[in-house]
Amino acid sequence: MGQLLGKARLREAAEPLVNLDGTSVYVLWESFNDVAEGFGINVEELTEIISALQNSVFAHAPKQVILVTVERMFEALDTDKNMLIDSLEALVTLCMLSGIELREKAKFCFMCYDFDESGQITMDEMTLLLKSCATGLCKLSQETQVPEEAKLEQLAQDAFKRTGSTDDIRITAEEFIDYCCSTPEIID
Repeated sequence: MGQLLGKARLREAAEPLVNLDGTSVYVLWESFNDVAEGFGINVEELTEIISALQNSVFAHAPKQVILVTVERMFEALDTDKNMLIDSLEALVTLCMLSGIELREKAKFCFMCYDFDESGQITMDEMTLLLKSCATGLCKLSQETQVPEEAKLEQLAQDAFKRTGSTDDIRITAEEFIDYCCSTPEIID
């Protein structure tokens, strides 16, 4: 989540959405839940999601500014050029670029990947979460390479080992948050 990316320079596309406050991050989550019908979203859906910030982040900005911001961000995230991006990757990336504290970032990311809303995630969900964070951040970075999936899988395995969990058991939100806040490879 952090060290994997380091202090990379961000693409211009990301700059308007850096340092969002916690309220804005959660507004995006609510907007995503209202707009998206799946995990792959197109530029129009991303525009509608980001437009939820028009009364805060984009207050007094012409609609064209929002459109340009969204198009640039979408283009940076759509690396395979299939006109779809991973919505959760976009959300956790914006969260990681936000100005909120690390514990709250970890809590938000956990919530996004707690698919059954049980307050626990599996190792596969955690690996996907870490991959989405790292991939999204790298896509919005100017020169950072995406970490190998094996490294991300190892981080997830380490989290489960630290809590005494095994592959077929889940870890709680608090265990995940504590792991993220105490692991040098994740801490920014």
